[in-house]
Amino acid sequence: MSWFFIALGAPFLWAIVNIADQHLVKKYSTGHKGSGGLVLFSSLIGYCEENGLDLSKTRTCIKPTKTHCGTCPCCWDRRRCYLLVGINDKTKYLKPYPKKSSGYY
Repeated sequence: MSWFFIALGAPFLWAIVNIADQHLVKKYSTGHKGSGGLVLFSSLIGYCEENGLDLSKTRTCIKPTKTHCGTCPCCWDRRRCYLLVGINDKTKYLKPYPKKSSGYY
């Protein structure tokens, strides 16, 4: 009997996560088209900014540097998410954001 309830729990939790995702995307997305993952992460950036969470102290860069490199795919995704949501990125990068992509997108 307990396996039956466990089997029902997964779809229920999946539905709750989908509802939360839709709410975040509706509330914080600026409407720009992009890949779905970037839109969701952009929404999370908007949520964190609204609630006073400082994301400049987090790390996404995959290179072993003290400061974000600004050129790896993770740095590109981070920068694009900030651009999608329209919030100034306070993260310090070694390289400035180029006007044209260098091949990642």
